[in-house]
Amino acid sequence: MRRTLRDIELIDQVEALPIETYSGNVFRLVRDGRDPIACWHPEGRWDDGTFDVLYTATTEQGAIAEVRYHLSQQQPFAPDYLDYRMFRIPVQDVEVINLLASDRLTKLGVDLKVWGKSDYVSRGVEYLRTQEIAAVATFHEREGLLVPSARSSDANLVILRQATVDMRCGEPEDMGLADIQL
Repeated sequence: MRRTLRDIELIDQVEALPIETYSGNVFRLVRDGRDPIACWHPEGRWDDGTFDVLYTATTEQGAIAEVRYHLSQQQPFAPDYLDYRMFRIPVQDVEVINLLASDRLTKLGVDLKVWGKSDYVSRGVEYLRTQEIAAVATFHEREGLLVPSARSSDANLVILRQATVDMRCGEPEDMGLADIQL
């Protein structure tokens, strides 16, 4: 059964979580020519497709690991005609809910036994609860989520809404093309 924003227990839990401020550099690996700070709604781990997000990693290696995973699920090798460019993005004072502690995720109903283990086709089952958490956070005007990566030991910063990106992100620094061979 899919829960909705009327899941009062989840709403209460998310609202009770402390808000922290995150400042620093984050990294984003995007197809060459794509705007590195344009939000979208890909129906990923932290969005259900109804709101825009900007997925970033706190390290270059984390950003590469995320893209490598997604490419590996789509085909056995990265196509040589697609170039990916790494960007360093300064962020300032993003108000986040810090979900890096595994006990915090567990209390919110995330099953860590399957974290990052679903194949690409069945990822929706694994993503359901995290999408619900992000939807509640977005609805209650939280700016972002600091979350563990399912692809590396690094953290990800998920910025909720383009307005937050426009207000809290500085000019992206082009770090050049990245080697993402699978």
